[in-house]
Amino acid sequence: MRDGVISLLVAAALGSGPAMAGPSLEALHADWLQRRDAVMAQYGLDPDLPPARVGTAPESVSTNRAAVIDSSDVRLALAQLAMSSGTGPRPDLSAALTAGDGQAIYLRGGAIDLTGLEAAIAGTALHDALRRDGDRLTLHRPVIVMQGAALRLSPGEALYLSREDGAFLAVFGTFEAEAARIGISSMQDSEESAQSFRPFIAAAGTGSLGLRDSDVTGLGYGPAAITSGLAIATGGLYRPERASHIEGNRLTDLHGVSVDGSARLSVTDNRVEASRGVALRLSRGDDTVLRDNLVLGSAGEYALRVAGPSRGAEITGNVLLQGRHGAVRIDDDASELFVAGNVMTGFRGTALTIDEGVDCLRLSGNLIAENGGSAISLANSGALVLDANAILDNGGTGIALSAQRPETAVLVLDNVIAGNRSGIRTAMTADLRVARNDLTDQLPRLLSGEMAQHLPLYLKQLRDTGTVDLSIDGVDARRSDPLRRDAAAHAFDTCSQGEAS
Repeated sequence: MRDGVISLLVAAALGSGPAMAGPSLEALHADWLQRRDAVMAQYGLDPDLPPARVGTAPESVSTNRAAVIDSSDVRLALAQLAMSSGTGPRPDLSAALTAGDGQAIYLRGGAIDLTGLEAAIAGTALHDALRRDGDRLTLHRPVIVMQGAALRLSPGEALYLSREDGAFLAVFGTFEAEAARIGISSMQDSEESAQSFRPFIAAAGTGSLGLRDSDVTGLGYGPAAITSGLAIATGGLYRPERASHIEGNRLTDLHGVSVDGSARLSVTDNRVEASRGVALRLSRGDDTVLRDNLVLGSAGEYALRVAGPSRGAEITGNVLLQGRHGAVRIDDDASELFVAGNVMTGFRGTALTIDEGVDCLRLSGNLIAENGGSAISLANSGALVLDANAILDNGGTGIALSAQRPETAVLVLDNVIAGNRSGIRTAMTADLRVARNDLTDQLPRLLSGEMAQHLPLYLKQLRDTGTVDLSIDGVDARRSDPLRRDAAAHAFDTCSQGEAS
């Protein structure tokens, strides 16, 4: 791993490297997972991980039901979207209102695909709302898919949303796209800012969003989750009947994918490039599966953010590369998270930040290497298990732990920490177990902060036994009894079941 190939691989993938064919995004993802496995084998890391849960997409909707279509004031839908936007920044929807004529297409019942929608409005007052140019259809008005209705993009269909006319999709029923293309019309000779309107797709309330094997580009604007590009905001009183899924897509130049309140969500096998904001943002969701995604070149504060009070998320096999700031932030009382087998490399800031009440978290088998800041920063958190991670050549501390909740325990077990500015740094820890970690290539700065005072005991135990196992209670440290072989898995299972840490 420690061979300086990160920038070459990423530059080739972005097309800015040497004059040769760069790897496909699929090949880039596979290559990094192979490198992760090679590093684990090189250092003898063999985490005993539970199998990943696999999200299951529901059957596609049938478009045999006759659609009910009319035109009405777009402000009805905008008001509902604003109400569904959660507790974050309020959405600026005024551009969507002022760009067009204030009217939207309402799909009030039935199910229809894009070609069927074109045929249904032909010869009506809505005929100019959807215009064809070859295999490309451009939408010039917002489309509102009401509860009980469904709109589907079939394989090969292409839908472009007009920026000039304030087009967007608001989904309170079902929207699906399979092997389709979705983009935006260009806006010529205009100065663009982060607040400039771009079309978006948002599922809210009882809405569900299903995207599979599709290309989506250019969507989203502003700091609000609901206008981020692809948004799911379904955490209210009335929930959708169908679980949302985002699988196997290529998502390019989106502001981001934002999910607030969706249960059983599956986000898998996507290739997310050049996000202008947080690439993937998840909050208030239970049992989310985030697996085998590649996130490349994100410009937002993080490539991935997971906020609570989410429970039971599984974040596995993702490759996060070359972001402008940090790779991952998990916060706001998220709990029972399993973060395993991921790669985080090439970020300018801290790779992984855990803060604000996160509890019952297991970090296992991750490769976190060559980031500008620290590898892992943990603060104001509860029960944590860090096992069998490879933490290599980061510009800051390998593991920085501070302000641990006094009633909880932290287990740092079987990690390899090498080549970082310092190895393990602590401040205000309560119950910390540091056992069987390999810091051989971390010399001379093994421990810092409050841990620095325990360096003589650490070195003595290492010399006497060849390994280190310390229990640290506040500022006191002592040698510990041997751990059981499945200590990491057992500790995570224990806190997941709500037992004492």
